[in-house]
Amino acid sequence: MNILDWANTIVKRSVQHFFICFTYLKEYWSFSSYLEIPIGNLPEDLPSFGLDILFARQLKTKNYLLWASPSFIPDFGGKDLDDLRLSNEWENCSFTGKCFGGGGENYLINKEIFEAHYITAEISIGALAVTALLQSVKISEAEGTSEYIGFTCNKLSTLSIEELINSRVGGKYINDCIAVNGELACLREMFHRLVRDIHYRKNLIADQLVINMHRWICDPNSLLFNPAIKNALTILMKKLCLLLVAEMQRLGAKVIYCSFRKIVFSTQRHSLHLAKSFVNSLLIEINQKQIFASLQLGLIHFSSVLLWIDSSNHAYVYASDDEKKNGRVEAKFGLANKIQGEIKNKFIIMIAGFVGMLWNKRKEINEEVLNVSSRILVKFFS
Repeated sequence: MNILDWANTIVKRSVQHFFICFTYLKEYWSFSSYLEIPIGNLPEDLPSFGLDILFARQLKTKNYLLWASPSFIPDFGGKDLDDLRLSNEWENCSFTGKCFGGGGENYLINKEIFEAHYITAEISIGALAVTALLQSVKISEAEGTSEYIGFTCNKLSTLSIEELINSRVGGKYINDCIAVNGELACLREMFHRLVRDIHYRKNLIADQLVINMHRWICDPNSLLFNPAIKNALTILMKKLCLLLVAEMQRLGAKVIYCSFRKIVFSTQRHSLHLAKSFVNSLLIEINQKQIFASLQLGLIHFSSVLLWIDSSNHAYVYASDDEKKNGRVEAKFGLANKIQGEIKNKFIIMIAGFVGMLWNKRKEINEEVLNVSSRILVKFFS
């Protein structure tokens, strides 16, 4: 900012904000109308506050005592001292995969692989948390009946006090999902209504609330934050991802990497044309299944050569009909952050050059195979 001209700059910015304030006010009016709350009571984080209000109303209809707390520790009134599952912050031991070199994201499946024979594809996963919550019953049914699954029924309510005291009998029925079974049911009913508002009324406010659902559940600053609900939802999301991977592999894909955000897999097809047809049919087949119908699966890109360690350390060659993109090498290596100076850049250039050289060699081999096939066909029909 110019020291001598600060007044003009401040006035200009103030006038600009004044003219666009109606846009913000209109959004606040929409939230106020949908949530039935005075506009003056709305805080800065509208989606999180709106979900707190709707969840609180749903819990009150089921005669629940609210555990709302201004701090990041829920107010369970001492119940958390008797049932440690309500306040435990843990990370599933089978979901702690970390990327080499730091950064990246947790993953469910990760296979270190070098794929230069088949076309590989990467697809994004959207609306996973909402789908996992709404399809929790279907997830249990897909796994089959088991005493360890507590998403749809609470077996603790049928046990006597003596059986609960006996750890060999009651302990096998205790899991973190049963601890919040009723709360999950209330949460599921609430989001069923929001999804109906989106589909039938095209309500944009309900859409924003659904989009922010996972952030709200995992945010300790939420008024109704509950670690047990967060853990139960994480388990549901993990199970849904594993079911999705199993379905993709049943349809012929070879999954290389899977997280809550994306899936990388080999199409088991040699050409880009066949790979595109396979992925299109794969996505259509998956969307036709009710348990995956709400998932938003989208193709990110194809690659003809893939060197994969994890999401932070990989290199690939684009496979595309666009001549500008086709053959372009992309390399991302978090491991290189541990290398100092010019060696870091040379390391990445060397890996990218190696992958590009293999792509050129594969291209030459494909052209030779195509020429030989053409000659055979000409001789056959002549």
